[in-house]
Amino acid sequence: MTKKFEKGWEYVKKNEGWYTDDEDDSGGATKYGISLRFLNGLDIEEGDINDDNKISEEDIKDLDEEKAKELYYVHFWLPPKCEEIDDSRESYGERR
Repeated sequence: MTKKFEKGWEYVKKNEGWYTDDEDDSGGATKYGISLRFLNGLDIEEGDINDDNKISEEDIKDLDEEKAKELYYVHFWLPPKCEEIDDSRESYGERR
């Protein structure tokens, strides 16, 4: 993982680094910006955080920072090529 990603991760962690289950959030239970809805879209091998052979709210609760960071990097950083954005503020959500 790169220095630019690490800076972006700190931003995510500061704003999303705790468990929440807001009924108005369509993603459901969320921790470190990783939602239950997102986990349900993954293969069971990747989305079953606690290895109980199902993807549930318990997986969000059991999600540690290391695994969240890995998921974020693979699924949210690499696909849109955030590393290639010239202005690093844009690559982790800050507005001008």
